Amino acid sequence: MEIVQGGYTVRKMVAGSGGGSKGDVAVVSSNKAVKAATGPTAGTVLGLFLEDVAENGIALIAVPDKNAIIRAPYIGTTKSSLADSDLGKVFDLKDEKSIDLDDTTGAVCICQSYDNENKTIDFVFTQAAMYW
Repeated sequence: MEIVQGGYTVRKMVAGSGGGSKGDVAVVSSNKAVKAATGPTAGTVLGLFLEDVAENGIALIAVPDKNAIIRAPYIGTTKSSLADSDLGKVFDLKDEKSIDLDDTTGAVCICQSYDNENKTIDFVFTQAAMYW
């Protein structure tokens, strides 16, 4: 994932179990930054890891500005593409690297644009999702 429009603030946090990879969504767990799993809990999304970091290293986190656009690949089985009617709809994370078009329960990513040819979605995080 990458921030493609808008800014961000850099925050530091100790990396938790497994560390993190550049571009992965980071969430907070036990006061440490870890890679997001499917459907992160509201209020736990930190932002994106700015660089690779090992467990217990200092993670640099890009905390996106309120309206910053993030681009990510999407995955879906039942829903395998996006349409204009999906703009403004909220989808959940499949994992730390992608969006799940089949999951809208407790979702954290608001669709702003899409590219079905490259299977990417541009989104903003919901404010409820963010930790900071």
